[in-house]
Amino acid sequence: FTSLFPNVSDAPVRLQGKALNHVFESPSEIIQSIRKFYVNETLKQIYKIIGSLDFVGNPTMLFTSFFSGLRDLIVIPSQAFIQDKNASSVGIGVAKGTLSLFSHSTSGFFGFASKIFAVAAQAL
Repeated sequence: FTSLFPNVSDAPVRLQGKALNHVFESPSEIIQSIRKFYVNETLKQIYKIIGSLDFVGNPTMLFTSFFSGLRDLIVIPSQAFIQDKNASSVGIGVAKGTLSLFSHSTSGFFGFASKIFAVAAQAL
């Protein structure tokens, strides 16, 4: 049964809101417009769902983790520089950002690898 419906983990799907411009349309026209809008929005997000499938290792989780660490590598030293222009606080910020990048990248990689190995073990 699980081979028929693969597992999806942490799919970051976000649909935009629909603004109704012509509220004087018939209810069926409004429903059709909303349905068409959300079908198109879902199709635009389908790559995120495919990227979150466990049998491909959930590469979305890998990239999300890596970019979170990369963001910390840039933001933490920048905030330290803005708050206190002292070189030691900026250095500490760089160290914290580097540690965050390393830890996020490592956890993303091992999470990715564990999903692949779990699927391979399930297939045996």
